[in-house]
Amino acid sequence: MRNCLARELEFRTSFALSAGSTTLWALFSMLLAGLIFSNVRTVAGWDLDRMFVLTGTFLLVEGLSSALFHRNMQRLSELVNKGELDFVLTRPISSQFLVSVRYVDFGDLPTAVVGIAYILIGVGRLGLVPGPIEIGSYVVLVLSALV
Repeated sequence: MRNCLARELEFRTSFALSAGSTTLWALFSMLLAGLIFSNVRTVAGWDLDRMFVLTGTFLLVEGLSSALFHRNMQRLSELVNKGELDFVLTRPISSQFLVSVRYVDFGDLPTAVVGIAYILIGVGRLGLVPGPIEIGSYVVLVLSALV
């Protein structure tokens, strides 16, 4: 992870623009929901507060999966095409682990942060006070979505 962060920070402007663009897309998603719910109170039983939680959960899973897996899956085809997958398979570490999560794209993590903020806003506006069991269940479901 340290090497991936160092590689990202070599080109700070690119990293800042990437993080900024993913954050803007996340903000625009709630702007769209806000526009819809400015005209109607509910849509099929869903109100704006519940949409905050739903959209936040989607952004959390999307941001984490993009940061952890997207770049690695793109590089997998490159490894096969260039014939470098053999070098990965001979290393004394799990080759599936190495191919799946070797690179972390820190430019996509702000999406997950905005998603967590949306979840907290939605839960706060709904007046929910989740206990440890509910929070643990939610974390298990988010991890299941990532897997």
